[in-house]
Amino acid sequence: MAKSFTLPVGLLEEGVLRTQVEINIPTARTLKRVRDALLGEKGRLNPEVYMVALRESVASLEGGPVTDARLHALAWVDAEFIYYQAARLEFDEPDPEIPIVCSSCDRFIKVRFPFNSVRIVDLSDPECKSAFANSTRTISFALGEPITTLDLAKTPVSAGSIGLLTVKQQLDLQRKGTKIGTAMLESIFGAIAELGGRPRGSFALADIEGMLSSDIKKIERTYNANIPGVFPPTDITCPSCEKPLSFTTIDWVTDFLAGHRA
Repeated sequence: MAKSFTLPVGLLEEGVLRTQVEINIPTARTLKRVRDALLGEKGRLNPEVYMVALRESVASLEGGPVTDARLHALAWVDAEFIYYQAARLEFDEPDPEIPIVCSSCDRFIKVRFPFNSVRIVDLSDPECKSAFANSTRTISFALGEPITTLDLAKTPVSAGSIGLLTVKQQLDLQRKGTKIGTAMLESIFGAIAELGGRPRGSFALADIEGMLSSDIKKIERTYNANIPGVFPPTDITCPSCEKPLSFTTIDWVTDFLAGHRA
C-alpha cells in the first residue's frame, strides 16, 4: 500500500529533475525495523534510524530503482517531507495526540498535533518565493573578500553557489556529533555546490576556513531564508511550562514511527 506525492525539491540526475515518489503506509514491519534501529551505543539515538525509516517509507522513486545511493542523494528536506507524509499516513485523524519531550522543561508530554497546519514549501510551486526554485536548485553568492586557497597560484576566488544538503551529508554530520561551530562550518562547506567554477569535491573544508566570518554568516542566512520543505506550526505550547514546542525531524521518525508510548 503506497500513495503518490511530489517532493518539495526533487532529485536532479544528469540534468533531469525527478520529483515523484510513492510512500508506503507504515506497517508492523516498519515499526519493528525502525524501533530495532532506534538506539545505538549507550542508549543514544542511532543516526542509522533515519536511513532505515527512509528505506521503509519509499516504495518508488521516479527515474529508477530505490537504492541507498539514490536515497543518499535526495535533499535532506525531501527526506523530512517523506517522514512527515509517512507519519500522516499512519494516522486516520487530522490532529492526533502525540508524545514529545519538551525542549524547554524536558518533560515528556502529549499534545494534539494539527497536521493540516503544517506548511509545505515546494520549489515546483509557481508561487514559491525561494531562490532555490530554479532548474539547478542552487543559489549564487559573492564573497566580500576573495579567498586564494584553491590552487597553488593563489588565484582569487570571489563567487560560488550553494545547494541543499543531501541525506548523506546530513547523516555524516550527525554521525560525527561535532561541536556547534564545527558542525556549522561543515554544513556550509557541504552546501557549497561550486566555488570559483570548481564543483563540489574539488575543494576542501580547509579552503573555506579563511573566508571572512561575515561571508560565512551571509551564506548561512541565505540558505536558511530560502530552505524549502516541511514547516510545523509554531503556536503549539507545552501544557506544563507553556513555552512554544519545537517539532523537528526526530519527532517524525522516532515519535511517530518508533516511539508511540502509552
